[in-house]
Amino acid sequence: VKFAWVWTKAQLHSNTADTMPSVADTMKSKVGWDEGYARRVRLITGVLGLVLLFSGVVCQWWAGNNFSDVPLKTLCTAFSGEDAVMTAVDFEGSKKGYYKRVGENGPPITLNTIASEFVGEDFDLTRGVAVDQFLYSNPSFWCKYLPACPAGATCANSEVVTTESWTRAAWAGRKISEKPSWGIATGVSDFTSTRIGCGDKKEVYKAMLETVFKDMRGDWVKDVESDEFWSQGAVDIASDEIYFSCMRAKGSTGYILSLGPLLSSMTSLICLLSLCRWFQGPTTASAAEGFAIVSVALTLVGFWVVNYRTDNEFLQAYMFCGRNEVLFQPPYMVEKGVYFDGTPCIDINSNGEKSTNPYVDISLRMTAVYTAGGVCNLLATILLLVSVSKLKEQSKSSKFQTLEASDEL
Repeated sequence: VKFAWVWTKAQLHSNTADTMPSVADTMKSKVGWDEGYARRVRLITGVLGLVLLFSGVVCQWWAGNNFSDVPLKTLCTAFSGEDAVMTAVDFEGSKKGYYKRVGENGPPITLNTIASEFVGEDFDLTRGVAVDQFLYSNPSFWCKYLPACPAGATCANSEVVTTESWTRAAWAGRKISEKPSWGIATGVSDFTSTRIGCGDKKEVYKAMLETVFKDMRGDWVKDVESDEFWSQGAVDIASDEIYFSCMRAKGSTGYILSLGPLLSSMTSLICLLSLCRWFQGPTTASAAEGFAIVSVALTLVGFWVVNYRTDNEFLQAYMFCGRNEVLFQPPYMVEKGVYFDGTPCIDINSNGEKSTNPYVDISLRMTAVYTAGGVCNLLATILLLVSVSKLKEQSKSSKFQTLEASDEL
């Protein structure tokens, strides 16, 4: 009797299983949902998400690395029309001018003397951060050529002949560029610490120290404060310190810009793993959704950072002059690439030709590429989340089918 009862129960269960349609059949008949079609949609969205992810990550990593690492030659091209940067030979001319004024056995050159001679009008001793101010110095400190003969100087044959005592960043023999240049906004010199590559600035700074801290005979001079002689090791340490100061100045921006693509990559990786049988489950889908929310938020923060800085540093400090021909007619409101109120033009050089400022141009391009990469990452995150959405549906269906009486209560 017991055997018959068990056999009868098994038969009833088998007949019920045979007669009851599957969830996929029910969805197909009632809603029109085809499980095969759903799998193809998930596969297509996953592939598209993977392609967009790759494109977005490449764009954001490339633009993020170059956003604050513009070559110094680019700034010099915009400043003077020449891409040459300062070398030890150029600083030698200024040192000769100094010892010519004070005598060969005169007092050695100090940091304040260097700043007054080279850094230019932006240097202010009252700030109390003299060393770091070399990072914020005028482009005339970094670039070999001057765009024009400075005030208080007499120039001939494309070089400075004589200067007044109050003239900074100019000495006898310094070269004057003959090529067209672009106006540099006043605030841009303060932003070179976060835009120009730190390695380029370190090389110029090191060349300056190696030149000015030697006398005319080539011997290291004595520091007036420590009463110790300078050496090659001391110069190396000083140049490394200014390099690290430059890196710290741009560290926060680089950290924010790198978090967006990093978390987008992690989100997409979790979504791709969830497509494998061994990683399918509600935990994986929930983790993907959590990472997606954070990555989207940080990507939007990255958008704000790059667009705010670009707008603050360039778009508010420059203007587009070439779009209006009236500006070049009497009374000539644009002259030598500068608007009559002193605002430099992005698209007009000193010869009045329509040409984009290369320093501003590369910065705007980095902003556009980073933003485009972020958009690709956002789309990739959405598509990959769609591709794993079935996991949560399967999890809910499995829980419903295994409910016990206690679970319903």
